[in-house]
Amino acid sequence: MPRSVLTLVLCLVVLAAGAGLYFGLQHARLDESDVIEAVVGRYVRETGGARTDCVAVPGDEPDVWLVVNCGTAARISRYKVGHDGQLIAQGTEPST
Repeated sequence: MPRSVLTLVLCLVVLAAGAGLYFGLQHARLDESDVIEAVVGRYVRETGGARTDCVAVPGDEPDVWLVVNCGTAARISRYKVGHDGQLIAQGTEPST
């Protein structure tokens, strides 16, 4: 096998390993507090509500890591967050 082909394959393997390490470390640094803070910040920006209006609980579905409930007695916003820290669903429902 020519040396240039081996060099190319080696470079691709090193690049793939580097990318895997980088993205793996990014995922490993994901913290519940950081995710909750991001969701609460979104709630405050969208509604003008207070940060103390929010509470987070563990998700009750396989794909849901956290559920952040924000709101007052009249209206609750529910934010479902996946294991990767991304918002899966957002819903608003009246309290009864």
